[in-house]
Amino acid sequence: MSGKRVLIVSANGLYREGLKHILDNSAGLTLTRQTTSLQEAQELAREQQVDVVIIDCADETEWQESR
Repeated sequence: MSGKRVLIVSANGLYREGLKHILDNSAGLTLTRQTTSLQEAQELAREQQVDVVIIDCADETEWQESR
């Protein structure tokens, strides 16, 4: 695995798959994990030591509750 390690957070499967496709074809970026939960994303970001987290903030309720 090389380049920046990326974590995608989104409840929308189509959004996650689209970003995965883009990352798979991008030099210097490696998709580490995907999740639908902000809480899980916080744990994964620590465990996986990711460099970049892409968050789809469409569900503002979960975003506000995780603060």
